[in-house]
Amino acid sequence: MSNFEVQFQDFGTFDTSAFLCIPAALHFRRVVCGGEHCVMAYCHDLVERGAHRMLEILGVGTAIMENAEGTLSKDIPMVNVRLPMHPIADPTERLVMLTWLWHYFVAKQRTRINVYFYDGAFWVRLSGQVYLELADFEWAAEVLKEVCHRVNAGEYKNLPERLRSDINKIKIEDE
Repeated sequence: MSNFEVQFQDFGTFDTSAFLCIPAALHFRRVVCGGEHCVMAYCHDLVERGAHRMLEILGVGTAIMENAEGTLSKDIPMVNVRLPMHPIADPTERLVMLTWLWHYFVAKQRTRINVYFYDGAFWVRLSGQVYLELADFEWAAEVLKEVCHRVNAGEYKNLPERLRSDINKIKIEDE
């Protein structure tokens, strides 16, 4: 299994009941929110403000991912933020850390934040949504700041053996 496959093998839920709300959701977006143009403008503005606020909270070692043309996040309400975590060279050790993170987010913070490794650094991808506000990005930044401190202190190395033994069964091909 490649490092890419390991990082992105979990794609969410298998529950398809969300499709039942599509007509009501489209009506809400059109009537309450003012239409798709207003929704997209709000979400794009929110993600820009949210990402910059996250950089302020997370501090040194953070950045917003962008390409040379400056178009990576131009027309979409999504942003990738580099986290202030020490790089982990060994792919198996990275998987241990990412597994620990997943369990930490669910058990301690009651949330899911997907962290991924790219180009020698750990990143998080966030999106602007009509039901979010700036305070949600600030909350996520505070959670990520705490978890980055814990990872940099090596706390992930205390991953329970039952989880670590599953990781040892996976053959990981490095980038």
